[in-house]
Amino acid sequence: DKLTRGPIELKKGSEERWSYVQPPYGDAEATGADPAATDKPPSNVQSVLTDISNLKVASDKDFDASDPKDLGPYHLDPAKDDILRIEIDRVEEIGKNDKGDKEKKTAKVALLVGIGKKVDDKSDQYYAYVEDPKYKDIVKVSAKSVARFLQLLEHKGALRDRNLVELGNFRKPDAIDIKNSWGVLEFRRTSDLQKQWKLWRGDKSYAVDEQAMQALLSALTQKDQADFPDSSVTAKQLGLDKPDEAGTIVTVWADSLPAVDKKDEKKDDKKDQKPQPKDKDKPAFRLYFGSETQGKVAVLRKRGNEDAMLVLAPIALRDQVRKEPLAYLDKELPPFNATRFDAVSNVTKLTLTRDGTTYEISSKGDAWKIDKPADYAGRSADRQTIEDILRDLNGLRAVKIVEDKIPADAKLTEWGLKDPRVKAVVTLTKDGKPKTFEYDFGKDTADGVYLRASQQDMISVVSKTVVSTLQRELQDPAVFHFDVAKVKEIKMTGWTDVVGKNHPYVLDVKRDKSGSDWVVGTSSKSKIDVEKLQRLLTGLSNLKAFKFVAHKS
Repeated sequence: DKLTRGPIELKKGSEERWSYVQPPYGDAEATGADPAATDKPPSNVQSVLTDISNLKVASDKDFDASDPKDLGPYHLDPAKDDILRIEIDRVEEIGKNDKGDKEKKTAKVALLVGIGKKVDDKSDQYYAYVEDPKYKDIVKVSAKSVARFLQLLEHKGALRDRNLVELGNFRKPDAIDIKNSWGVLEFRRTSDLQKQWKLWRGDKSYAVDEQAMQALLSALTQKDQADFPDSSVTAKQLGLDKPDEAGTIVTVWADSLPAVDKKDEKKDDKKDQKPQPKDKDKPAFRLYFGSETQGKVAVLRKRGNEDAMLVLAPIALRDQVRKEPLAYLDKELPPFNATRFDAVSNVTKLTLTRDGTTYEISSKGDAWKIDKPADYAGRSADRQTIEDILRDLNGLRAVKIVEDKIPADAKLTEWGLKDPRVKAVVTLTKDGKPKTFEYDFGKDTADGVYLRASQQDMISVVSKTVVSTLQRELQDPAVFHFDVAKVKEIKMTGWTDVVGKNHPYVLDVKRDKSGSDWVVGTSSKSKIDVEKLQRLLTGLSNLKAFKFVAHKS
């Protein structure tokens, strides 16, 4: 109805995409969930097509007239009546050519519905006919079947594509550039299944935290997050009249990177070369971020080489793409042992400096021995503690990255890293070649403790539990150990509160000649409570210290 509601025209393009021709609203939502209520418009083109296909004559009684000369009685006179016109272009097969290939043509089909007045007061129907130059068969259709078309004419933007970045057809983003106040962040998908993305800044690449990267991808591709500004608002008012000068610009490419040759991937000169999209000037999307309005942020969305569309996006998305590069860096610190689950293999020495004392612990086969300081030399180290320390150091994960380069000494001093309170050095020996890995732990922060590791030029904050492990007792807490079954005699001296300090009681218990029973002294008549004695020997056989008070005192 061009007089009262104005037309809506939609056109199908490539990649199964639909777009508005009238009004010029840009992309239309092709598919999706849809409200079934007749008092609401459809929300996607597929629903519109379904509604069209459901336009049917209910029964034979609803075929009313065949090619009448006067359309007035049926409320279908275009000069007088309010008429809904639904027109589609569809492809039809018209046969085969000489080569046997199917020939097709595009045909127009239009349905006209007299929505100005119902058939009568008793029925909820309208008169309608399919436009055909040969005849006009008048039929009756239910008012309910065309209700959503009328709602759509009232709400023309109901079909607008509200996805900010919609790639479709299972395409995946493989290159993203973000220009913000921190410079240009270039994200590239890699062939590594473990680390799927890398961040490039200039010629230097960084491993990317997968959780942070997934948060970025989700923020960009979240469904139905775009809205539209009031028609009176201009791009200039939103700071987007010169989009290339926008403070934040996001460019997304999909399936654009050249395939990686496995042979080239192993070459050192190829490994760290930044991959670039095959057609860098033709991204899938480019988003220019402007100022805030209506509680959202203005975005000029440009899809491929099409005209840009002004939309509104959540403030949270703008905050996400404004993040500093450090927020995206991999939080897992490089391990000294490639297999994080086997931190002990090939470790030959652990050196710890804490509370002004340096401890050196070396591997002696399956055991660990303390070499320094002198008071500890030759003693066994607690195997469980040493392995816990190595596992913690090998599996370090940052709470956050503070710097992606080693700062000046003044900053190191401020963070307690110039003269670290705790320092760990792990020596790994392979093929007779020792290699050391150093870990300096500085001052506490609200999130953890500052760390500088020798494997990378970064300063990070890690959990305080790591330092707690490093502060544990290093010496083996076992005071002594023996096999209870091999004990032949036990002598206990004490009970001074009973017999006096100058004459303590001595209880000497020995196995009898058979070795199966216990006797007191040489008297075979005196018996002992074997169960109590067994409990005592078992407790002593694996006696462990609760705390070491002094060494070589």
